[in-house]
Amino acid sequence: MRILFWGTPETAAACLQFLLEQHGHVVGVVTQPDKPVGRAQRLTPPPVKRIALAAGLPVVQPANLRSPEIGALLRSFAPEVNILVAYGKLIPLELLKLGTYFINLHFSLLPRYRGAAPVQRALMDGCTQTGVTVQHLAAALDAGDVILQQPVPIEPGDTTAVLLQRCVTIGAPLVQQTLALLVRGTAPRTPQDHGAATQAPKLTQQDGFINWHAPAHAIVRRVCACNPWPGATTWLHNLPLKIWTAGVHGTQPASGMPGMAMLLDKRLLVASGAGVVELIEVQPAGRTRMRAAAFMAGVRQPTVQFSAPPLNSRGTR
Repeated sequence: MRILFWGTPETAAACLQFLLEQHGHVVGVVTQPDKPVGRAQRLTPPPVKRIALAAGLPVVQPANLRSPEIGALLRSFAPEVNILVAYGKLIPLELLKLGTYFINLHFSLLPRYRGAAPVQRALMDGCTQTGVTVQHLAAALDAGDVILQQPVPIEPGDTTAVLLQRCVTIGAPLVQQTLALLVRGTAPRTPQDHGAATQAPKLTQQDGFINWHAPAHAIVRRVCACNPWPGATTWLHNLPLKIWTAGVHGTQPASGMPGMAMLLDKRLLVASGAGVVELIEVQPAGRTRMRAAAFMAGVRQPTVQFSAPPLNSRGTR
């Protein structure tokens, strides 16, 4: 089938690469416009564009999907199926009426976790399993009929980056299976139970702010969910400290106020609302990642008090 691929981030790029290696007949790619990145604000292409150009595929980067010119351009590819993986925008109804299949790979077992951050929200909620779903695209967000689904296990210590890669590894072959079903005309349409739907809204910077009054296990789950973005953050002396790796330390109750940290047996331990969090890898402002014990040794204080963001700082309460 003639495939028009829609996607933007690394996860979508990995799926596109899989389809190309499986000899999928990809005729073009639709992705988001290039965006400024980093302190220098250098205009940078999305990962999907890099894969597409390396494969010699034409790339379309519309700023407005409702433009009449875009509809005409997409028709010129004459796609038999449109495959969407983390494209990043809702597809207007007028494009869905082009008369070709629109299918979407979503990283959850729909109807659970509809939205932009299903993997992150599953990690925050402490799920032991998520999944991947290939669905027919609908006008409402992630509400289309299901074609295929497959569970994906969540392992202890999984970060968003690790779990997303696992979802891609399982999800990309599921898209390939869906294409075979579409060719044979046997792709199912299983309606979702809309009453069982839950939402997974996009993460913000504030989602990474650590509340030390929360239980230790909830704090550790947030650290995992916010890795790599936005990064879990706490504050020391009004300066941000990123927390990249953490774990629950034993089962003993905290012996200090929430946020109180101390170095014990070369481990940086922090009291929480219920239990103790061990910080393993951190990143002070303007510096590289380091072991938490090395950071604490550099502070040269027996105990410190981590806090919420200071008032009037960037991204504050």
